[in-house]
Amino acid sequence: MARRDESGETQRDRLIGLGRRSIAKSYYPELRRRLDELEMFRALLDRINDAIFILDVLTGDIVDVSGSLQDRYDCAPEDLIGVPFRELLPPHVARYVNEILNSESGVTRLETELHCPGSLKWTPVDISIQIPEGLDPPRAVVVARDISERKRAEEELKRINMELEQRVMERTRALHKANQAKSEFLSIVSHELRTPLTSIIGFAKIMDRRLKRSIIPEVESDHTDLLPSLEKMRHNLNVVVSEGDRLTNLINDLLDVAKLEAGGMEYHTVEMDVPELLRRASDSVSGLLESSGIELKINAERDIPPVIADRDRILQVVINLLSNAIKYASGEPVELSATQEKDGIRIAVRDHGPGVPEHLRESIFDKFITQAHAAERAPMKGTGLGLTICKHIVEAHGGSISINTPEDGGSEFFFTLPTQPG
Repeated sequence: MARRDESGETQRDRLIGLGRRSIAKSYYPELRRRLDELEMFRALLDRINDAIFILDVLTGDIVDVSGSLQDRYDCAPEDLIGVPFRELLPPHVARYVNEILNSESGVTRLETELHCPGSLKWTPVDISIQIPEGLDPPRAVVVARDISERKRAEEELKRINMELEQRVMERTRALHKANQAKSEFLSIVSHELRTPLTSIIGFAKIMDRRLKRSIIPEVESDHTDLLPSLEKMRHNLNVVVSEGDRLTNLINDLLDVAKLEAGGMEYHTVEMDVPELLRRASDSVSGLLESSGIELKINAERDIPPVIADRDRILQVVINLLSNAIKYASGEPVELSATQEKDGIRIAVRDHGPGVPEHLRESIFDKFITQAHAAERAPMKGTGLGLTICKHIVEAHGGSISINTPEDGGSEFFFTLPTQPG
């Protein structure tokens, strides 16, 4: 505010004719009120956190300043009057600001640093530059906002992110080592288990054949009372063989999952005839079809093109889907089909069993979900890994696998394979 003398007048009052002798003029009280308001507004500007510069557009010099210069930038406002604004900025930004002042752009924002001439303290700022229209001489209004706190927060966030990335990298390396150790362990255990399993299954089959060919015929003629015991023995041997085969399949599935997760599964792709694939899959499950009394219907479109894939692995997928469908078929026929679609070849297995509960449809291809699924449908034997392995194999070929739930009941598992290698 302007300083008044003992008579209540200020130097400004006398200069512009607001002294005692002219105060009676009607417009002077209003003019004084306006000037006081302007001074009050200027005082308020000096208290804000931003620094405000008024520049001469033609020269780039500072003609007026207000705001928090002294506290935040260690600048005395009176020392900046007449100083080129570019001297407060880094050289590369100073050149850019001169271009803005000589252009007809509206409001321009940039992030840079600001310091007082002669000071070593640089303060990060967010600057907005606006050139109002209609001023003569032309002026530019520059508002500089101190963003030191934001910069410190950004640096802290960057440091935390770097620490997190480092921890993730270390964790990833540890998980990779653990995965390698798991694969090696499974490989060793599978080898150690397969050897005795092969012997157990082999001896059980030999004993069953000897009972059937040599011992039972002799007993039938001389000791018929022993036949029930021998038949029970044969039944037990068949259980040993069946459970041994199931344990072997479990070991194989665990190894396949370990290889798939570690990226160690090898694929040997060839041009594969789709109808021939369906026939081979049908032959592979013929024993299961016969024992369950289920009929298999095969439908493959004519002139269906071949696909480039690993024949054995895709056959593994089809056999797995067929085996599951037969177990849940409820006496109804199982349908195996192949059709050509825009995205490739679609191979589907349809059963008319109890279907898949809605809450399991999205997770049916996760590990061990098959067993939970089985508990809600019907008892079955399996590892709970078959559909997981199918998903890995199909996706490795650039395809996709999913499930449909037809309105008339049952389930349809299907997968697509591209006609051209991915």
